[in-house]
Amino acid sequence: IWLDSPGGSPADSLNVANALAGLNAQECWTVAYIPREARGDAAIIALACDDIVMGGTAVLGGPGAYALQDADELRVTVQAVRDVAEQKMRSPSLAAALIDGSVAVYRYTRQTDGAVEYYSEQDVRELPDAADWQRVGRPLGEPGKPLRLSGNEAAELGLAREVVENFAELKALYGLENDPTLVERGWADVLVDALNSPSVAWFLLVVGAVALYIELQTPGVGG
Repeated sequence: IWLDSPGGSPADSLNVANALAGLNAQECWTVAYIPREARGDAAIIALACDDIVMGGTAVLGGPGAYALQDADELRVTVQAVRDVAEQKMRSPSLAAALIDGSVAVYRYTRQTDGAVEYYSEQDVRELPDAADWQRVGRPLGEPGKPLRLSGNEAAELGLAREVVENFAELKALYGLENDPTLVERGWADVLVDALNSPSVAWFLLVVGAVALYIELQTPGVGG
């Protein structure tokens, strides 16, 4: 999935994410390639893939083109993101923080074996061995804002598999000799979107009304 988006439609992003997360990884391995950005709800699509590969300065998460302001919408979206992250064995705390500025994530170290993970305070309290985890340092990102990660930061936190300079490095990483076929929008998709726009719908309604008026005023012409 070549992902380059500031987000803008959480419902559509969740639909795409759920479809990707539901694929059988043994039959279809999904990779989100982010050369520039996957901000806002677009990050949900990336999290639903088996691998995330980013440019070093590319952006994952953070404020996007659409702000989740309604409490119910935010709650439903955050829970869906957490579910997708858990399904792909990623930190649900980090995933939630990418779109919800109220989620503060810290670096934790387990005293028994030195393991390092990233949790919110609420998530760490729910662990069976919560007492063994010690919080280290300040929360990631800026307080009160969705977590915004560069490609290098996402790789350090375990969200991204690899950082690449360009598409050629991505192909080399997966042993792709030829360019994968890019599935792009065709003329039919563009036409459907145009017909669904409010302005075109009103225009077609006016045209239909005028045509009906002419037919009623001049019976037999269209017969």
